[in-house]
Amino acid sequence: MPAETVPPIELDGKGLHLRPWQSRDARALCDAAQSSLSTVGRWLAALVPRQLFAG
Repeated sequence: MPAETVPPIELDGKGLHLRPWQSRDARALCDAAQSSLSTVGRWLAALVPRQLFAG
């Protein structure tokens, strides 16, 4: 018997659209990450090593 598939969930409201990740999102995600490196990169670099070695 084939596994039951769950229909994708999408939520719309007041200018916000949420949906599960899709492979076609990769380019937009990469572009967004690269455009924010100058601001996010300043604190992200300090945060990651602490998380990796905590605990």
